[in-house]
Amino acid sequence: MVSGSSSGRFGRFVRDVLRERVVNLASLSWSLRLLTLLGYASVASMLGATLFLELSGNSLPTVQFGSDLISMDMRVPVAAMLFSGLSLALGWAFLLTGASDCRRRVFLPIAAVFLFQWILFTPVKGALAPLIGLGGMLLIGVVAWAHFFSPSWAYWRDLPLLEFSAWLALMLFAVAGSFLGESRAQAARDLQTGLSFPQVLTMPFWIVLGVEAVDAAANVARHVVAGLRRRFSERRFGTLVMVVLLVRPVISLALIITDNGWWALDLLVLLLLVLLAAGLRVSGRLSIRAASLLLAISLVLPVLTLGWSQPYRKSDLTTVVLSVAGVSANVLPAALLFVGLAAYDVLNFGVRYANVDGLIMPRGGRVLMYFGAVLLVTAFVLFFLNARVVSTGQPHGSLHLFIDMPFSTGILFLGLPYLAWMVSRRREMLIGGEPPSTAP
Repeated sequence: MVSGSSSGRFGRFVRDVLRERVVNLASLSWSLRLLTLLGYASVASMLGATLFLELSGNSLPTVQFGSDLISMDMRVPVAAMLFSGLSLALGWAFLLTGASDCRRRVFLPIAAVFLFQWILFTPVKGALAPLIGLGGMLLIGVVAWAHFFSPSWAYWRDLPLLEFSAWLALMLFAVAGSFLGESRAQAARDLQTGLSFPQVLTMPFWIVLGVEAVDAAANVARHVVAGLRRRFSERRFGTLVMVVLLVRPVISLALIITDNGWWALDLLVLLLLVLLAAGLRVSGRLSIRAASLLLAISLVLPVLTLGWSQPYRKSDLTTVVLSVAGVSANVLPAALLFVGLAAYDVLNFGVRYANVDGLIMPRGGRVLMYFGAVLLVTAFVLFFLNARVVSTGQPHGSLHLFIDMPFSTGILFLGLPYLAWMVSRRREMLIGGEPPSTAP
């Protein structure tokens, strides 16, 4: 009986979490529901492929090619080429299907961007190159013309499955034409050129992921604080917080000595928290909410320190530890961190964005466009994180510009103000609601 009751509570907990973290399908048509489920499955599959390549990429067959973008010889696993090509095709199919549900001011710019992408992605050599290039440009032009002069055409919204299938077939035809061209090396060059445009789209996405990292840290801190609050009385909880706040500066000081001083800001903030907590404790004003807030801030601070400083590190204790966890030195996100933050983003920001309806961007269009954007970013990550310079065996240094810098910028210039906003205006996001009755 106890086991059944526990499993029932766990089932209700899972349902509540999913209800808050997935797109609301109630008001969507059956075809949009099916596409939404396909979007979740596509994102999960591509993120899984990212982890697979991270774990086994070195043992997979590779293709060596001369990069036209950086004038270096590179090698990339064939599986990375296949997965990135599929993710690119799915991404544009979702994005264009969603954009066609929106007003012309949304669809036409996206169609123009896709036309530019098509020119970049069209195979340079091969028997199918003229057909893919000119045929695709003609088709895109016809669709854009029809959408411009027929904004009320029922097919744009009533047959999303048919439209999605058409866009996907067009992109898969282009991907197949690239792979069936002159050689695999030429296919790798074509794919790298085609993905050079989505890599620009990744920069704002990495900035958003920087904010999501802070938000995820705040969520973890909230659960930790709430769990400790339930286990200890108010007085013992306050004592525990004081102990943690006294120990954390010692850890930061040790990291400063071994980690080239990157933890100095963390130490400074912690010392201020210790002084504040000591003053409140002596005056008898260290309430459970104040102690919870101080503890939560101390738990979020390491994420800020690691996020903004990692792109500038060379080789130190933290980079060695992170390398063991799959985060290589000087290329912070790597596959593991990207997969975790991207999945969190889909279940967090993506849901909040997609569950809002609008006149210019209806909710059905928002859902599909968001999945498309995530898949386009994943296509870039799948290829470029697994492409290695032959002479060094490492990813090209351009990843520092397209991944590390936007991520640290997002943490510093958006994540830090976001944390300050939570502390001043939305403390429940850090410590939860009112504390429950404490244990004796």
